[in-house]
Amino acid sequence: GDLDEYQSFIKQQIKQAEAEEAANSNTEPVNKKQDHKAGKAQKNRLQKLERLIDQTTDKLNQVTEQLSKDDIYDPENQQKLQQLLEQSTELKTELDEYEMEWLELSEES
Repeated sequence: GDLDEYQSFIKQQIKQAEAEEAANSNTEPVNKKQDHKAGKAQKNRLQKLERLIDQTTDKLNQVTEQLSKDDIYDPENQQKLQQLLEQSTELKTELDEYEMEWLELSEES
């Protein structure tokens, strides 16, 4: 065998694997009750994520508001400033995670 034969063999293997995967996905029985439950669970999770996004955004806005005050940058408030900065970072991370999950779920439905 030469390189051309090997290349056609690999292409044939890929096509065969894709065909088997397509056949397997079509043979799964459709259970409407399970689909309905899954859809309802997904809808509930989307609603919960929307609430979490709102709550986290509110908290982040409160922290941002505190960070916008001049006196927070005074030397005696250094510990409070550090706490607010850490809280802001954590809230931004949470918000990003909630938004990503929300996007993924909303694309599926």
